Amino acid sequence: MSRRCPKKRHLFLNWLSENRHRFPFCPRVVKQRKHSIELDFIGITGVIRVLFYPKSGIDIAVWWQGKGWDSLIDFDVDERRSDAGYYCDLCKPEFKVYYPTREELWITHGFELFLEWCNTELVNANWLELFDGDGVTSAMLHAEKPENDQHWEPLIELADKLIPVGITKSKKKTRKIRQFILPLHNKQSERK
Repeated sequence: MSRRCPKKRHLFLNWLSENRHRFPFCPRVVKQRKHSIELDFIGITGVIRVLFYPKSGIDIAVWWQGKGWDSLIDFDVDERRSDAGYYCDLCKPEFKVYYPTREELWITHGFELFLEWCNTELVNANWLELFDGDGVTSAMLHAEKPENDQHWEPLIELADKLIPVGITKSKKKTRKIRQFILPLHNKQSERK
């Protein structure tokens, strides 16, 4: 197999074409790059991007204000082969499943899990909440519009721990905390 993994690219694109009707929001290819395929969903805000990497799997990412804000979830596949078949080396030994073909591994362990997430998590979300605490960014999907940012406290604590050694904290807090709440559905969405 070549370095660009054309078989996996074709496998993903063919699977996507054959299964597009199973998604709550139709995925569409936006860009094909040397090492990835970028998709979005018709009816969902364009800040949510699906990135398929033939060497590692699928990442659902949030890109906003010109930067990668957060990864909502990923469906990685670290393909390995043994006498028992193909398996994902990221899975703990007690959870390893062996597949007879490379294609079955990728479809079952990567693509179908991506579809399941879309049909259980994405379909039930109406809001995208973004948080920026001094450059530490994160994103969350919500069914109901969030009212406050109390659930971000663990991230604020993490941001405090990430202050580089040697930099003293000012006694006066100058923390810049920003919260953004975006509607998940756009004008093309069938949901209102």
